[in-house]
Amino acid sequence: MLLALLFVALAASIVVVILFRHADPWLRQRAIHLLEEKFHSDVDLKEFHVRLFPDIRVEGAGLQLRHEGRTDVPPLISIDSFQAHMSIAALWAKKPWKVDHINVKRLIIQVPPARPAQPTHWVTKREIAILVDELTADDCQLILLPKAANKGPNVFDIHHLDMHSVGLHHAASFHAQLTNAVPPGEIDTKGRFGPWNPDDPGQTPLGADYTFSNANLGVFKGIGGILSSTGKFGGVLEELEVEGKTSTPDFQVDIAGHRVDLETIFSATVDGTNGNTILHPVKARFLHTDLTANGGVVKTPGMKGRTVVLDVKIKDGRLEDLMRLAVKADQPPLTGKMDLQTKFELPPGKRDISEKLKLRGKFSVLEGAFTNPEVSARSRV
Repeated sequence: MLLALLFVALAASIVVVILFRHADPWLRQRAIHLLEEKFHSDVDLKEFHVRLFPDIRVEGAGLQLRHEGRTDVPPLISIDSFQAHMSIAALWAKKPWKVDHINVKRLIIQVPPARPAQPTHWVTKREIAILVDELTADDCQLILLPKAANKGPNVFDIHHLDMHSVGLHHAASFHAQLTNAVPPGEIDTKGRFGPWNPDDPGQTPLGADYTFSNANLGVFKGIGGILSSTGKFGGVLEELEVEGKTSTPDFQVDIAGHRVDLETIFSATVDGTNGNTILHPVKARFLHTDLTANGGVVKTPGMKGRTVVLDVKIKDGRLEDLMRLAVKADQPPLTGKMDLQTKFELPPGKRDISEKLKLRGKFSVLEGAFTNPEVSARSRV
């Protein structure tokens, strides 16, 4: 009996040694095959290490996925380093295998525009069902590459990302904090992402609610105010429909310097491949005047930045409200009911808004009156 126990212990020790010696290359290759099949990508993985006891811990670094093996665009996914943790018991549990947690450092997703259908060699082999209970990532970027080579990408810097129930055949819930570039401000968003579309990543579904806070409009020379916004968006990565409202309680045009409470309700379509935003429509209210605008924020050929082109209408507005935005005097020189219809064009550039704004249209004033009694008396003579 003692000899038998000794033999069993020796055999178990040999098995453990073999597992430790061969786990890294075998699991590394299985991980690469899984990523290749699920993302239709060539996979490069610089480092991969596994610890099997008392539970399974996987560490890796230098991961890159090139969608359909393309070298004419940046890698679809790049990860500086990652750590994963799962219970040994999960290997004997019913599929899918459950990974408790994955933490990722410096995740960059660069989604290329769709291209004409190409012959593919990506063939799904035996399904490896894996479900990640929680995935966290820090210092990330989502980059939507443009259709035209001469245009810049649309970049979203993500401070922290938290996802739950991550699998490649269903949507995962997520919570992310990111910084908006222009105007600078913080975005907090919660929603659903996926399932991942391996044939055309830009068609991967995305939907969420968001809050946008402390956006400094002072980066646009000529205006000021701190904007906040709430709303929702949905669609696919390449094209999102956005609905929301904004509040800027201290909006001002610098030429006048008067602060007014500006509120808007909007819906828009955002083209992720070129960054163009089509507004349909924006409804704004300041003081006692309502404004409606349709149009877009679009890339201008040959120019850096985007041009705002809008059709603006005011019906039964107040002339003194517009004067409040355009005239320095504490008391507006004119009052009255007004209608306005104009083409609004604001090209990019560092000049003051008052210097580059173009308006072309017509307006009418009803029941107009001067606020200065002397001027009013002279106007009646």
